[in-house]
Amino acid sequence: MYPRYTFGDTALLEWFLKHGANPNKRCHVRDCTPLSFAVLEGSLEVIEILFENGGSSSPGQLLHYAAMRKTTDSLAVLEYIYNKCPEINASNINKLLDQDSPEDFAMNRRAGLGTPLHYAALAG
Repeated sequence: MYPRYTFGDTALLEWFLKHGANPNKRCHVRDCTPLSFAVLEGSLEVIEILFENGGSSSPGQLLHYAAMRKTTDSLAVLEYIYNKCPEINASNINKLLDQDSPEDFAMNRRAGLGTPLHYAALAG
């Protein structure tokens, strides 16, 4: 299931899920899932449907994708993820990127890695 094709059509999304599509299937390139892309670009209804059909906060970096969202409902989606997934909040919400390791910071900076706070600040 490539999620963007189903974001505007919840009936199509539900058909894929009914026929075995996995909302937690990881990409080979990075830690993202169909649920990750829904959190980035889909409606709150789509996100809810994916959670109702087995969507999980791990894998997927959901707080990162919620912080990168550029729609008027960004805060609502971020709050939904925060409330829906308490297990990811303690470890991710306040983490600073390699705060005690300048070498790791420099390496991760070149790779474009960061915390949800970094992405929220970048998104404005």
